[in-house]
Amino acid sequence: MQITTEKKSGCVFRITYTYDFAEFQTWMKGVARSVRVPGFRPGHAPLKIVTQIYGEDAVVQQACYDSVKGKWQDVAKEAGVTPLSEAQLTVDAYEKDQPVVFNCECYINTQVELGEYKGLKVVAPKTEVTDEMVDQTIASELRKQVSRTEVTDRPCNKNDLVTVDYEGTVDGEPFEGGTSKSATFKLSGNYPYAELNSQIVGMTVGEERDCQVHLPDNFRIEDLRGKEATFHVVLNKITEEIFPVLDDDFVQDVSEFDTVEEYRADIRKKIEDQVAESDEEQLRSRILTAVFKKSQVDPSPVEVQNRAEMSMQAQADEYAKSGIDFFELLKANGLTRESFLKQLFDPSSREIITYALERAIIDAEGITVSEEDMDAYFAKQREILGDTRFEDALLHLTDDQRESIRNTVLLDNLFAMLKENNEITFVAPDDPALKEVPAEENAEEAPAEETAEETAEAAPAEAEAPAGESEEAATEAPAEDGQE
Repeated sequence: MQITTEKKSGCVFRITYTYDFAEFQTWMKGVARSVRVPGFRPGHAPLKIVTQIYGEDAVVQQACYDSVKGKWQDVAKEAGVTPLSEAQLTVDAYEKDQPVVFNCECYINTQVELGEYKGLKVVAPKTEVTDEMVDQTIASELRKQVSRTEVTDRPCNKNDLVTVDYEGTVDGEPFEGGTSKSATFKLSGNYPYAELNSQIVGMTVGEERDCQVHLPDNFRIEDLRGKEATFHVVLNKITEEIFPVLDDDFVQDVSEFDTVEEYRADIRKKIEDQVAESDEEQLRSRILTAVFKKSQVDPSPVEVQNRAEMSMQAQADEYAKSGIDFFELLKANGLTRESFLKQLFDPSSREIITYALERAIIDAEGITVSEEDMDAYFAKQREILGDTRFEDALLHLTDDQRESIRNTVLLDNLFAMLKENNEITFVAPDDPALKEVPAEENAEEAPAEETAEETAEAAPAEAEAPAGESEEAATEAPAEDGQE
């Protein structure tokens, strides 16, 4: 027997078996001994009789199957691939006194042919924290502390909240959605209509007013688009929003600091940490994109399908915690399990490709995590959390959590190496250079991704045993390998 292997596109692995005709006859006779034939003692029916009853093709197929059951997975693993599906068996050649040739095909794990990953040119964003960003964050914090008071002694202004009854008509006829009772909104906003809100400004509590509004060209009711509507408005309530003053007293009330300067410095530090984390994520993504363009990555449709299903189930579990049936929610939004799953294929494929590239470089470089690396990570966490919280967290750390931390440190080591060995140019987040792609790279396309339907149609199916196969033989079919 001769064995050859081949990796095909779509993460399909083919094993080709070639038997001498005489050697293969041994397996044919084994099939004959495994079936019962009326008039013969069990296991003593001649091969000729068995082939006449069940058909030569079925007996040949079973003989091929018997010769590789429990073995083809080992051949795949010796070739450095991981089977992710049962094998489909196909007979290529069977003719008397000629070599017998058949194939086993199965889906395998994502394949990577790693290209250059050093000496690449990468452009990445570098965000500068400005005073304006600090001011915006503080303004947001101030809005959280806003107080509201009802106003009765003055007309409303554009900064007020108002509560009104309104009825809209076109040509004297009310229209769907044009009437509301006790609607509350801010006059500086666009709800329900900016043109209506501006005409309410100046009204007093209890006042009634007719306001003319030009309905927009994209109005939800097609027949009313662009028409003039009249809204009869009754102002019921005016509410004034009072924002706190940013001073030392405010700072002491809402934070651990004593002065505005200390508060601003802390806000700036938090923003700097956030943008640094975001910039780092984009840098890593851009480095891997550059490596991807120099490499060949064939994402396994089985892994993509599994990742998408895990993501969908994770979302369903989260909704279940709030007592919501996620799949009923999909139906309410006009989606099915299959259509929603299909939406997850692209992000799942990107995750698979990212993981495969990272592991390929880690293996190529022999990157590891030392105890010193772990100690450095924990020292940083101690600095962030403080001694008491850190020690409590460390005490309750599970093996899975520790392994997750080790993987985080491993990736940190990987990207430290990549940043050191590639030419990185940092630019502002709005720099046009971030959108430019070199001409030679622009021509290269990411691998096409299979849809759920294509995956299902292309998936190799398990070979069927011929009619009359014994129950014992049927239970000895190769078991599916565990997926990663």
